[in-house]
Amino acid sequence: MAAASDAPTVVVVSLAGVRSDDDVPLAIAAALGINEATPGGASPTPAPGPTCGCGSSRCREQPTLLVLDNCEQVIDGVAGWVADILAAVPTLRVLTTSRTPLAVAGEVTYPLPPLSVDGAEARDGADAGGPADTGDEASTAGEIESPAVRLFLDRARAVRPGATLPKDVITRLCTHLDGLPLAIELAAARVRTMTPEQIEARLQDRFALLTTGDRTAPERHRTLEAVIGWSWDLLDQQARRAMAMLAVLPAGFTVETMATVLGEPADDVVDRLVSQSLLLVGERPDTGQVRFRMLETVREYALARLADTPGGVEDAWARVTDWACRFSTDRLGQVFEREVNRQVRAEHDNLISVLRRSIDADDDAVTVLLFALLGQGWMVQGAFTELAAFAPVVFDAVARTGEREVPVDALIVTLIFGAFVLRAEGEPRALRFLARIRILRRRHPDMDSLLGAFADAVLAILQAGASRRTDRILAAFERLRAAPDLATRLLGESLLSQFAENSGDMHTALESATRAWQLANATRHSGSPRWRRPRSPS
Repeated sequence: MAAASDAPTVVVVSLAGVRSDDDVPLAIAAALGINEATPGGASPTPAPGPTCGCGSSRCREQPTLLVLDNCEQVIDGVAGWVADILAAVPTLRVLTTSRTPLAVAGEVTYPLPPLSVDGAEARDGADAGGPADTGDEASTAGEIESPAVRLFLDRARAVRPGATLPKDVITRLCTHLDGLPLAIELAAARVRTMTPEQIEARLQDRFALLTTGDRTAPERHRTLEAVIGWSWDLLDQQARRAMAMLAVLPAGFTVETMATVLGEPADDVVDRLVSQSLLLVGERPDTGQVRFRMLETVREYALARLADTPGGVEDAWARVTDWACRFSTDRLGQVFEREVNRQVRAEHDNLISVLRRSIDADDDAVTVLLFALLGQGWMVQGAFTELAAFAPVVFDAVARTGEREVPVDALIVTLIFGAFVLRAEGEPRALRFLARIRILRRRHPDMDSLLGAFADAVLAILQAGASRRTDRILAAFERLRAAPDLATRLLGESLLSQFAENSGDMHTALESATRAWQLANATRHSGSPRWRRPRSPS
């Protein structure tokens, strides 16, 4: 931007070495060629104001673009100076590079995203008539390199011209490195002694690997860890705590989740972290939620700092597990509703992380609760592979879990999954699961009507299936289809449609599927919930 400026005078001021706000005017004055020493004095003394009249006079002489580079460590001093000089010289243009905005009147920010890895930017340029030739002799006709891959290839060829550089490996490397230019350059430098495959294999410890940078660069730009550490050191203690604790959430988070995990209002701290470019902001069009996430490189750094804090890992996971349990309990019976299903999908990877940890910790109650929610989501999406992957350990956990340890709705949903899967595998435990479903149904006659109806249908289907009495199965479906509430009738039509299709009766399957679709629309438009909020264990 500075190179393209048509201003007669462009002055670049490097503030990388400035550590005090008070030294900002001196550094700028030196770059402007202003002598601030007092007449006859041996030591310089700062003039009052933004290098006072001398600085403003110099900038008034002709249109000037003033570039202030690396401002984040003295952001308050730079912001004050810029506000004063612009008030004195309105025609002056100031360009700052910083990881946080100045937050002064009239400021326009240009966030720089990581380099594209998928080639979208390169394709856009080619489509617009831009250069499509990358200069790579190995490139096939029509192949366009992304900016991230192109940077890696350029730097790698510079250190070892004859290196073999498979594009698929390079693309994966750039993806793992979040498209960060410095990280890509440091990884490419390793091509001097390693193959791209070896570099990729060692990226699990990226901070130990990416340590060889330009000796002429500032120290904080020579290693990947130094780059992230520079931003980390600029954070206050509250922001560091937030980053470390939230790093255990791989899928990012909303500000509401952040507040729940931290146990305090999060609006201010999330704003500071976004301003420091440590959190990326995205808005999911399907949920209308603003979500925040860390680059994987930043997340790994924050996790390392969490591990350095005594008790930090245990505290963070305890808070995140509590959030996951609340999230699951509030939505357990509503996964078939479109909006709730989207929310569950948005938090899927976070919930999976908590589920895996609860399994490793033999926390049966949390395991059953989270599986009940996720299992319904997998059923809606047809993701039976994921359901089957967790099923064995979860079915062991539910066998050890009492009805006072988790909401009864979570218990019975998991038992239903278990009864179906184990019956299909011919396991005797299926009979014990069916017996527990029957007992829970008797003990909780006030169970949600839809869940109760579903449990009754499962019992009828599995019991009739053993005796091949299809008339009993169809009778169970008819009871659901004749229920007074729309949601239960919808369940009945859906089950009948699937049963008829499996039986080869395509006419009945199509008719029931059509009625299910009509009922689904009627249920959604009526605004009536399909399930009520599950009860907490007493």
